Amino acid sequence: MRSTAPGGGTFPWVAALVGAAAVACGVAGSAYGAGALGLVAALAILGASFARPLVGVLGLMVTQLYLVGSTEGVAAGEVFFQIVYVSVFAGWVSHMIVHAQERFVRTPLNRSLLVFAGVLLFSAFPALYYENGLVWWLRDLSPLLNYLVFFIFVNTARSEGDLRRPVAVFVAFCYLVTLRDLVSFAFPGAAASRLYYVLDTWVVRGSGGAVFWQSAFFLCLGLLLYETRPGRIASLLASMAFFGATLVVSGTRTYWLSTLFVLALALALGPRLRRGRLRRGERVAGSFRAALLLIGAVALSWFLFEGTGRTAQRLRGRYERLGAVLQGGGEQDLSWFARVLEAQYTLEQVARHPFVGYGLGHRIPFRGTPGARGGEHGQIRQTLFLHNGYLFMLLKLGALGLVVFLWFLVRLMRMQWDLAVVLDDPPHKGLAFGFFLSLVGIAVMSLTTSKFADAPTTLFVGVFSGVLCTRARWENGADNPQHATYRIV
Repeated sequence: MRSTAPGGGTFPWVAALVGAAAVACGVAGSAYGAGALGLVAALAILGASFARPLVGVLGLMVTQLYLVGSTEGVAAGEVFFQIVYVSVFAGWVSHMIVHAQERFVRTPLNRSLLVFAGVLLFSAFPALYYENGLVWWLRDLSPLLNYLVFFIFVNTARSEGDLRRPVAVFVAFCYLVTLRDLVSFAFPGAAASRLYYVLDTWVVRGSGGAVFWQSAFFLCLGLLLYETRPGRIASLLASMAFFGATLVVSGTRTYWLSTLFVLALALALGPRLRRGRLRRGERVAGSFRAALLLIGAVALSWFLFEGTGRTAQRLRGRYERLGAVLQGGGEQDLSWFARVLEAQYTLEQVARHPFVGYGLGHRIPFRGTPGARGGEHGQIRQTLFLHNGYLFMLLKLGALGLVVFLWFLVRLMRMQWDLAVVLDDPPHKGLAFGFFLSLVGIAVMSLTTSKFADAPTTLFVGVFSGVLCTRARWENGADNPQHATYRIV
């Protein structure tokens, strides 16, 4: 099998890995009733992933989004998929490391990501010791492997089309997920329920909507910073209004507060990027944007506080409930109480094994409370999910794993900021700044939800970091070790 990675060659062990993984998937498929169909599907997916890495792996990741299910149970199809997915990544990443060792050790981001990958593999030992189960370990591992997509882009992308296709897929997902969430809020009737069912079941099943519409909002904001064409500005503002409306009507307190925090950060850092670079056309475009934003803010305020329609009334009800909660009342306080108990129990568990954790796949008992989602009867459930991404890493990967992950996250944020400064192409500068804002938003959201190990989140981070770094290499000739930006990307 001929590799497409730089410095590629024929490697029998890669072919052996593909064959072994396909047989394993076929056996898993037989055990769950798929039989020969499972074997054929495994061969097709693995073959595509190795022949055309970006196409095959992106297909796997989109399938992963569709298969995202409950954190309290694993369906038969997920078992089959997890084996295929982990096999593909094990083969590709190990193959690229063998062929590009010099490139991998030169940059701080590469080093931090490789160390984090080593921590993920090491987590198999505590998982085995505490009998977490292979299926649950794979279930926790596969979303975290999405961070390694960065390596695949940097080492295999060869044309603009290789970068545009995954971005187009994510744009489509952003709009579809946002449409689904808007439909579920604005039209709760029978007909709309059918539309929501079709969207949720056949188009964007299981996808965590918040990551898509909040991140898309910040990406549009970053692009607006450097856009000067009135037509493109209008389309970006329309997209921001679309995603922002979903944030207002479907978002929770966590998303609202994290968005406000990131917007304040954007206002503070944006002028620093643009200082001394405003030409006359850019000043005109900036005035045009400000006028449209002002008109939009006035229209939204009137709609919220003066509108008499059903949607406006429901929105006012949401804000009234939010005010009650912030003042210490309201039924939603019970959900916060449940999260406090969850955090307390998690920290007690961490205190027993603080350094290496319990391994991926470790589940904790969660007692629902009346008024909290899924806890009407106060039943106890075993779940992989934690309402805090930092506690998730601490419990399952230990203090060592948490420190390594934060090292990687900070390096990734720093890289995106540096790209926003050094890139010459305005759209990509804006995209890098928007992605930086999205990463900050994800870090803030993870204080009250486990976004660091969420499949849509990790997929978004892996793909966009790979796209931007690859584009930066092409634009600045950074494959030359003597080039200044090589240290960045």
